[in-house]
Amino acid sequence: DAAIDLGDATRRFKDLYLSGGVYLGGTGSANELDDYEEGSWTPVYKDENDSAVTNLTDQSGFYVKIGLAVYVQGTVRTTGSSSTSGLSGDLRITGLPYAATNATSSGHVGFHTHESASSYNAPNELPRTSPIQGNQTFIAVQKYSGSGGRTTAFQVSDLNMSGNSNFMFFSGVYRTG
Repeated sequence: DAAIDLGDATRRFKDLYLSGGVYLGGTGSANELDDYEEGSWTPVYKDENDSAVTNLTDQSGFYVKIGLAVYVQGTVRTTGSSSTSGLSGDLRITGLPYAATNATSSGHVGFHTHESASSYNAPNELPRTSPIQGNQTFIAVQKYSGSGGRTTAFQVSDLNMSGNSNFMFFSGVYRTG
């Protein structure tokens, strides 16, 4: 019991194909590594009515799902030809690869600004984090509101539609299930 290694530094196995799961650190069901996936997704700016900002650029996202945890990162940006015509209300970044678990707040993403080129501007008052609400596949973008670091919903009307603007880099983790 726990006395035999499978391979060593000079005698390694190439591939492992299993019909069951792998148990790490114990034999209980909570120790079973039974789900791993990675892939891409396309982040899109939308309003609270699920209408999309048109002509977005630099829309790219990557995710890794391990069990119930989903790690996401992405980039989305508008250009001078983008349009918010007919859109209103809260801004969302949609298209997350999995719906969040049924909880008030299932995770958060952090936003990063692009400092190296003045033509790529992050929106003003962008906060450090925004929530991923339960049962949803979008990020509810927040902004700073007044003193004390309080946040309110970032509105579609807060987007700056001139030039290469609204460049948002983000990464975070949330729980699915």
